[in-house]
Amino acid sequence: MATEVGAQGGYRYTFTDGETSQEYQCHICTLVARDPQQVTCCGKIYCKSCLESSKKKRQKLTCPDCNKQLTGKYFEDMRAEQGIKSLEIYCTNTDSGCQWMGAIKDIDTHLSISCPYQQVPCTNGCGAMVQRIEMEAHVTDDCQRSLVKCQHCQREGSRQLMTSNNHLNKCPNYPVRCNNDECEEVIPRRLQAAHHMTCPKAIVACEYSNIGCNRKMKREEKEEHSRESVEEHLQLAVRKIEKLELKTINSKVFRLTEFLQKKTQNKFWNSSDFYTSPRGYRMRLRNL
Repeated sequence: MATEVGAQGGYRYTFTDGETSQEYQCHICTLVARDPQQVTCCGKIYCKSCLESSKKKRQKLTCPDCNKQLTGKYFEDMRAEQGIKSLEIYCTNTDSGCQWMGAIKDIDTHLSISCPYQQVPCTNGCGAMVQRIEMEAHVTDDCQRSLVKCQHCQREGSRQLMTSNNHLNKCPNYPVRCNNDECEEVIPRRLQAAHHMTCPKAIVACEYSNIGCNRKMKREEKEEHSRESVEEHLQLAVRKIEKLELKTINSKVFRLTEFLQKKTQNKFWNSSDFYTSPRGYRMRLRNL
């Protein structure tokens, strides 16, 4: 329970002596009077807030006890105020475990300074209301504004940031599962690319793709594919070589024209490189 400062009506505290006498009872709310006012008609006391509330509801305010008109016929009862403020009560947090007992005049100080079970605002300003006795644990374990280190990368920041997706989706050391089907490896995000280069479940091209094998397979199946496809790969290699030779022949064979004319003019000349035949000698002609 919170302090009753500013509350309407009488005090709702639990008194140490049980039921209080009717000496300090407000005859409107029937509680121990707060800011007691004594009426001049019959000497009874009422809460100030109870009288003011009754004024707003009725055109003529009469004493509930003797029915006489009260307008302007009551005053602050200082004797009753002193007696009421000295009444012994239990802490409003008794149900939570507080064992404090004291006078009504001391309850506000107890609640605002020392009661371990009083709900108070978080000291970090996160907006949470926490029992004073639980404040240290709240700041250490729960407060979203407390500075903490990411358990993965050790970067420091508010708990709200370090535990948010905004950070975890970028944290280089956050554990992520390999995105290759059937791979169960969980690795730090920063090692994901390196893992993919060796992951047995990664889809890779045949090592003979440069000669025309278009097969793709899991890395762990690559060796078996190479073993089972030796003949196919040899045929691809032969076709590749034949294409290369044909290209070489077509680009290097030299056709000699106007040989006699070049010879009689006695001018220096030489041919481009050429081959005598497929897989033959590479040669070059020049005049002497």
